[in-house]
Amino acid sequence: DHAAVQNTLNCQGLLMMTELQATQVEESGLPLFSANLPFRAERVGESALEGPLLAEWDALHDRISPNVPFTSPNWNALWWKHHRSNRLFKRDELCLIVVRDTQNALIAVAPMMSTHRPSIGPLRLHTLRYFGADPNVTELRGLVCEPENEVAAIEAVLKCLKREYPHADWI
Repeated sequence: DHAAVQNTLNCQGLLMMTELQATQVEESGLPLFSANLPFRAERVGESALEGPLLAEWDALHDRISPNVPFTSPNWNALWWKHHRSNRLFKRDELCLIVVRDTQNALIAVAPMMSTHRPSIGPLRLHTLRYFGADPNVTELRGLVCEPENEVAAIEAVLKCLKREYPHADWI
């Protein structure tokens, strides 16, 4: 039965939705959000850390409260510049995911990296994770997004990661 399969997939977090929508709902008096706004996510290249995306990201950073340095584009660009690895036993590649709405407005940024250990050879571990694997430098790691869009943005990012990195060992 289709409903039972869909429910099982939802419970396992494997449902890949084509349109995500965020609708505010009330539960226990707290504002919660479900995935109901049409967002699309795409992976952008390293040149995005020097292009017009930075101004949009900076505006998004300014809208987030509390405002912490770890969500700013400058922090993330500098973190990537100084902490990425390109060695024999570990190679990091930028995995910057941007989430936009139907009007092409920036909704969220997922500053992530794709890591291969070792960097070459047939047997490698491939992981995807947020910047800041260094607990002594980056206190907060994760999606840069306003709280009201977080659920739908996470769904869009996961869909993009599954499409772009279908053979990743760990997300």
